[in-house]
Amino acid sequence: MLYSDTCYLLLAASKEIDDLNAYAKSNRDLFRELKSQTSFLPDSAYARERLWYVEHETKTPPTCKICPKPVKWNNLDRKFQTYCSTKCTHNDPELRERLEQTNLERYGNRHSFAAPEIRAKHDATCLERYGNINGVSEEMKQRREATFVRKYGVMNPMLSPIVREKCKQTFLRKYGTTHPMKNTAIREKARIKALKYLESHPRLLKKHPENTRLINDPVWIKEQHYTNRRPLYDIAKEVGTPIGVLRKRMSQFGITAQRYTNNSFVEQQITEFVRSFYTNTIIENDRIVIKPLELDIVLPDLKIAIEVDGIYWHSELNGKDRHYHINKTNECEANNYHLIHIFETDWFNNREIVESRLRHILHNSAKIVYARKCQIVELTREVVSLFQNTTHLQGFANYSIGYGLMYEDKLVSCMTFGKSRFNKNVEYELLRYSSTLNTNVIGGASKLFKHFIKQYSPKSIISYSDRRFSQGNLYQQLGFKFLHNSSPNYFYFKSDDVYPPTLFSRQHFQKHKLPNLLETFSITMTEWDNMVENGYDRIWDCGNGVWLYT
Repeated sequence: MLYSDTCYLLLAASKEIDDLNAYAKSNRDLFRELKSQTSFLPDSAYARERLWYVEHETKTPPTCKICPKPVKWNNLDRKFQTYCSTKCTHNDPELRERLEQTNLERYGNRHSFAAPEIRAKHDATCLERYGNINGVSEEMKQRREATFVRKYGVMNPMLSPIVREKCKQTFLRKYGTTHPMKNTAIREKARIKALKYLESHPRLLKKHPENTRLINDPVWIKEQHYTNRRPLYDIAKEVGTPIGVLRKRMSQFGITAQRYTNNSFVEQQITEFVRSFYTNTIIENDRIVIKPLELDIVLPDLKIAIEVDGIYWHSELNGKDRHYHINKTNECEANNYHLIHIFETDWFNNREIVESRLRHILHNSAKIVYARKCQIVELTREVVSLFQNTTHLQGFANYSIGYGLMYEDKLVSCMTFGKSRFNKNVEYELLRYSSTLNTNVIGGASKLFKHFIKQYSPKSIISYSDRRFSQGNLYQQLGFKFLHNSSPNYFYFKSDDVYPPTLFSRQHFQKHKLPNLLETFSITMTEWDNMVENGYDRIWDCGNGVWLYT
């Protein structure tokens, strides 16, 4: 026998005992013997779990029905679980067949969610609880983003270099590569899984081989792009692939991308939006104001122009260097025009904020609130984070002092301050000011700024206006003095990424950080050359106006 007589006596007694714990207290020596005989188990193992091994004459832990992983003991049911995880439970063909048969009997379909009554019930519940059928309310989104900002300093953890590096190290440890899909075995497994999925979806299987053939046919791509003059996003949409994949394939075939359309898709959307509320003259593709250069949208009555900067076409590798955008801005200012630069990513990621800013600049805010009717309040970090991430293009900025204006029990404006970040000769920095979308809080900035002056009596305050949108009129109203315009900044993006790509500020990729961020790095190469070598491109902005209050 594998175990001592004492263990078998305990096993026989346990069949007649419901409360084994009480029995153990009065027979401690017996249970010490059981624990000694099953010392291969952790100290936390239940007595009945130990007796299971005695009953089955084994010291080998039971394994999952689907995979070789060990399973956990269920003390309530007095047995080991059948599966090691939910994933294995769902992968049991017998269990899946029973479930599908039940769904067929009840709903007429193998999947319950395919039944109209179930979907209707689900949608009604989500609408009642969250206000939409996705099951995620705006409040939940904002709380999630606030948590990300508090933990990682960004709205998405994958934008944090620290998190990205941890993922990279995990992938290296598990798969031997910096990304799972670079592992041959994983890639083959994904291919087989995709084929199985296609086999169960005949409609997709019918389209898939043809799309694969087209994206790998240089003759077809040339015909569509050169002969038929179709833009890349149109071709990519037809074959069902990200535009970055199409560009990469074209690069492999030696096909140079061309821009044929005079008006990009985003440019058309912005023009339509402006026309929806602005009734005066709108000129598209103007070559008069800063002749011979072109401006996408011109509003001559307001002396305002709008440039829509596509991330790919306006990048440095496509010939738009650090001077391109700022030169247009300077040329417009020389002709008494205010030029607004809207990056594609602004429109895709923060469209509501861009629309609100355009309405404000074009003197067409939907709602007007007067600061004299508002109450000043101090704000918590969570409130500031949520408000700035939904009303300011640059999102939340870490701060030390934050005030808000309340109107009819709602926060309508927010202004934050902190120690000067870039100029240590200045005491404070005005970090952010924003108002509720589509709302013009008249006198709001002045009221909050005066309150800060009264509370802290600062010797000096510095701030920066983004020249892509602002000419610094707000700072003039607050009594700031213009110092100078800073040089343009740049943002990196992965040139073969899904479109539109994610932009990263240059601080993320300073040269001393590159060895830990890039797959290949050379100390003899510049930051820019290293980034290009790793598949990155960059786009330049227009710099900042620098303002000082003393």
